[in-house]
Amino acid sequence: MIAQLRSSVSAARRWLFGGIGRIHHQRWEIWMMRIGLALLVFRATPAVMVPQGQPKPHGIAQFMDVTFISDPGIYGPIYYIFLVVLVCYALGLGVGLCLGYMLACVVLVSTLGLSQGFVGHAAQMEGLVLLAQFAAVVWAFAARRLRGGGQSDLRRDRDDLMMCWTRQAIAASYVVAGLTKLINSNGEWLGRSEFFVLQVLKSQSEAYYSTGVHANQASTAFVAALNQWPILAGVFLAAGLVLELGAFLAAWNRALGLVIGIMLLAFHVSLGTLMYLPFYESRNFVMLFLINPVWWGVIAFRTLRGRVCRGAEAALNEA
Repeated sequence: MIAQLRSSVSAARRWLFGGIGRIHHQRWEIWMMRIGLALLVFRATPAVMVPQGQPKPHGIAQFMDVTFISDPGIYGPIYYIFLVVLVCYALGLGVGLCLGYMLACVVLVSTLGLSQGFVGHAAQMEGLVLLAQFAAVVWAFAARRLRGGGQSDLRRDRDDLMMCWTRQAIAASYVVAGLTKLINSNGEWLGRSEFFVLQVLKSQSEAYYSTGVHANQASTAFVAALNQWPILAGVFLAAGLVLELGAFLAAWNRALGLVIGIMLLAFHVSLGTLMYLPFYESRNFVMLFLINPVWWGVIAFRTLRGRVCRGAEAALNEA
């Protein structure tokens, strides 16, 4: 019994902490991720822009006028080209140029939106991932030119690097979020946990006055539990902070990407249920690039098929 337990622990350790370094992707997997990203960017980019100014310049709007992007006569052609570019990116045609165009469109549209006087997170993950992939393409091209090699080598290295840097960028965004909490609170993030219940109540009120929907049963019960056991607030905040600061482990290998990804997804689901902060875009990117359920499903199917075939072969041999 003890020997079996030790063997299981050893196997789990190898599964979680083995294979550090760049993750090598299958060709079909690269296709799946490109198509998934194209769909996410398409979903986040409006088809029509309403002419508007930039009363509160944000980001690059502090240095240039980005209101031209909201001109229907300009944005219409830009958007139609954008759709063609998305298809080309998904098919792997001119990936570097496509990423540059997609990134420019997302940055301009989101910058104008943020320059209206309120700051949101709607395009944060899209812009970060597109920037990471564009940088990976430039880096792979420069490295291949310096080292030499064929076009097929460049494409293989580029695709692997794009997805690895994407995974690292997503993980880094959570680490930065955790560090920001500590820095902006002067290290008192957990020390202020007694005020957490007020944040939950504020979220309930914002949801009610925005949608007219009263707090759900889970959120109401959560507030009651926080009032009865204040220590729960510290536990909840500490768990979230540790998860964010440790999110870099998701870039270690596929197994940790799966485990950390599921924890981050559960984190977002709990925030959406209890505090009406769903962060749907973050959920989608975590699901596509960290959890990667299709890849694990293929691996599970192949493993199961191998076992069935070996069992059938053994049965035939015995017969």
